[in-house]
Amino acid sequence: MSDAAKRKRLLFLLLAASWMILIAAALPQLELKPGIPLPKWEGSAQPSPIESQLDVSIPVSTFFKALLEIVGILVLVYCVYKFLKGVPWKEILGPALLITLLTLVVIVILFALTNSHITSEPLAPEVLPPELKREGPPLGSPPAILVWLVWIGLGVMIIVLGIWTSCLSMIVQFSRERKPDLA
Repeated sequence: MSDAAKRKRLLFLLLAASWMILIAAALPQLELKPGIPLPKWEGSAQPSPIESQLDVSIPVSTFFKALLEIVGILVLVYCVYKFLKGVPWKEILGPALLITLLTLVVIVILFALTNSHITSEPLAPEVLPPELKREGPPLGSPPAILVWLVWIGLGVMIIVLGIWTSCLSMIVQFSRERKPDLA
């Protein structure tokens, strides 16, 4: 593995560790609340909730807007990547058009496989469900043992990261000492 790949991996691990530290720091302020109750289905002769869903219809404008956004994002990411690599823009144009065409074909095929229909009619306004009443007392803050477990896990992860970094630096130093000078 090259030094650049090792540096990238170490940077990723440090980024993941910092995210975990941020999550752990916010954990004591977490307040659990009861949510929406699960639907009741006892496996009777009625269809399951998934089977009883109606066909989805999407307006043409929404479909083409979403299609244009997906294709645009993919082509933009590809073009930025190639520009950063130093490729001239004339060599980027052909593959970008190919990506556009392939993305359009894949999205149309995936859309055809679902129970969705494109209509020119506007969508009916959605009726919001009534506000649910909370049943039971609030759940309160998470237990103290959970906070301790998260901090212990973070500590172990930081120790393992330090050991891994020191071992990696010793291996790199040892491999540099063993390489003969070519000059």
